[in-house]
Amino acid sequence: MVALTGTLLVQIVVFLTLIWFIKAFLWKPLIDMMDDRKKHIADGIAAAEQGRKELERAETRVEQAIEEARQRANEIVDNSNRRAREIVAVARNEAETERGRELERAREEIDQMVRQAREALRGDFARISVAAAGRILGRELDPKAHASLVDEFAEELF
Repeated sequence: MVALTGTLLVQIVVFLTLIWFIKAFLWKPLIDMMDDRKKHIADGIAAAEQGRKELERAETRVEQAIEEARQRANEIVDNSNRRAREIVAVARNEAETERGRELERAREEIDQMVRQAREALRGDFARISVAAAGRILGRELDPKAHASLVDEFAEELF
């Protein structure tokens, strides 16, 4: 059996006082700090997921724009071919010249549409990247200040 001495009683009182002090003054701030950190991490993950979804939506829009450009190009080429066949009946030389001009114009228009679609994708990508990075870092980034970095990254992707 343990003898209850004065030292043991003082140690018990000090130990109980220490437990009370930790519970009263340190436990709640520590738990709050851990909860805040957990929420911050969850917000970062949610922001990254939102950025990924935005990027997927932008990619879908670009694919649709490219498909529309292809359809339009096909229509232009079909129209050019149809016109060329009609003109061939009248004058074969004129038809060949006209067909060549129409095809060149169609190619230029296709090239222009592809460039516009790429520029639109770069703009969307830059906006989404800056927004996602800003959310992950927990502060707002200035797209104008980081435009050169975003443009350089977009050039590497495309």
